[in-house]
Amino acid sequence: MDTPQHTFLDVAGQRLMRLADNGPLLAGEQDVTDLLGLTWGEDVDWIVLPVRRLPADFFRLETRIAGNMLQKLTNYRMKCAIVGDISAPLAASGALRDFVRESNQGRAVWFADDMDALSQRLAQADASATAATSDIYDFQRGNAPLLISIPHLGSQLPEAQRARMTEAGLRSGDTDWHLDTLYGWARALGASVLGARYSRYVVDLNRPSDDASLYPGQTKTGLCPTHTFRGEPIYQDGAEPDEAERARRLDAYWRPYHDKLRLEIERIRAEHGAVLLWEAHSIASVLPRLFEGKLPDLNIGTADGASCAPDVLDAIRQRLEGAAPYTWAVNGRFKGGHITRHYGRPGDEVHAVQLEMCQSTYMDETYPYAYRPELAARVTPVVEGMVGAALERISARGR
Repeated sequence: MDTPQHTFLDVAGQRLMRLADNGPLLAGEQDVTDLLGLTWGEDVDWIVLPVRRLPADFFRLETRIAGNMLQKLTNYRMKCAIVGDISAPLAASGALRDFVRESNQGRAVWFADDMDALSQRLAQADASATAATSDIYDFQRGNAPLLISIPHLGSQLPEAQRARMTEAGLRSGDTDWHLDTLYGWARALGASVLGARYSRYVVDLNRPSDDASLYPGQTKTGLCPTHTFRGEPIYQDGAEPDEAERARRLDAYWRPYHDKLRLEIERIRAEHGAVLLWEAHSIASVLPRLFEGKLPDLNIGTADGASCAPDVLDAIRQRLEGAAPYTWAVNGRFKGGHITRHYGRPGDEVHAVQLEMCQSTYMDETYPYAYRPELAARVTPVVEGMVGAALERISARGR
């Protein structure tokens, strides 16, 4: 009898597809496509890859084999666990150590020594259940006066919408890719983290419900966009959403996210006396349709100072002043979107700050939008420092 090449397991409420230890090496995106094909009809949550099935170059991040393969899985919202001993490549590469640490703080890619360790972690995650599950968002509750909102994290598209979209639309290219991984350290700070599941091409959660322009006189991307940031049509000819469809999306996707956001802001303020709402965003660094030239690497927006207290912004600015070689701006091209402007109420001790990062600081800006761990390792301490400095000021205000 032939040895099975993969098996399906149910662990702590999660459906796993585990590849056999013995078999051909997996070294490219086509291999990932083949793996995804095996999951169809099985409601798989995790693909488990034994280290023995991965080539040595997978663990040399400069080859970008790992980044491209894991990005393919991310595009299909498939989580991945890499199981086995990687002590030798870890000892040889600081970038790999950083990547493994950041991945294990997130929810999409985990590294585990063996299946027992993976099963234990899945069970702990299930038991801790301070997480709220929803079809619209992912939420992890923390214990600090910090709420990180990532409204453009999602890349899912409803099947009915996919059938009407162009190839550019299906790529969901204006997603704020990998920010859940980049902000993986935030859990250690006690942050609560709210992230969207669906693409901004369904509905933009960071736009007002009446679709009013946030930047009058400039190109408007819209509540239910019909063109990408580069001006490519998202829908096939004549297939754009009508008024009734836009209203349906508002009810089905926009309102549940904002209901949860509002609830958590009030919960944190009640518990701590003050709350820092950190709006996490990223964007391609060059988009001629939207702005001239190249953006600064790090763009802080506080609605021209209206959404947070001056001392909170001062703490962030002090961190930026030591952020070389990264360029930065405060209330420049990006002043904060709807969430920052609407929820920031410093008089009520709700302090909202938006960070719009150039994606070139941590990932490839072209399809398939691969994560670049070696770049992310450099910018992550800068972002963590800004959030930490602002959080110190918020914690002091709440005492």
